Amino acid sequence: HVSVLDLLSLLLLESSNEAAVAITKPLGENQFIKLMNTKANAVGMRNSSFADTSGVLSADISTAEDLFNLAKYLYYNRSFVLRMSIGEENRAAYGPSRFRDLQNLNSIPEVAGMVGGKVGVSSSAGDSMLGVFEVEIDGRKRPIAVIVLGADDAKRGIKTLLGYIKHNFSSE
Repeated sequence: HVSVLDLLSLLLLESSNEAAVAITKPLGENQFIKLMNTKANAVGMRNSSFADTSGVLSADISTAEDLFNLAKYLYYNRSFVLRMSIGEENRAAYGPSRFRDLQNLNSIPEVAGMVGGKVGVSSSAGDSMLGVFEVEIDGRKRPIAVIVLGADDAKRGIKTLLGYIKHNFSSE
């Protein structure tokens, strides 16, 4: 028996396509994808469409603006998902995970202030990443979403853009 929470950790940290498929089993893939598209629309992702649960098909589409809307929704309404994506989940009420020593594919070495994020790699979309950071600007920590799509090295792109933001706007 594996909990959905354990599967979600596996999905978010290691981009496990198998975990994505397992999460859909109780509802069935078609119904789950329908719910994904409905939720995407509800959070302002008007130009996004999902064709599978793991995001590997070329029919899965989104935009930087839609991913920003997703990041904003997660930050203000489902921050636990962001924390899980960087391995900082609070499992006090649920007990330890069945999975040990998961590799965090979302981490970016030498980058501070990451609240959460997700990498994605596919032949049609290239190397992409959404990262959410808290950066001090004008004496206040502010959430900053940095999105890189279709890159050769999305993490390097995130580091470059975040560096620009910190250099030009931050008091850190």
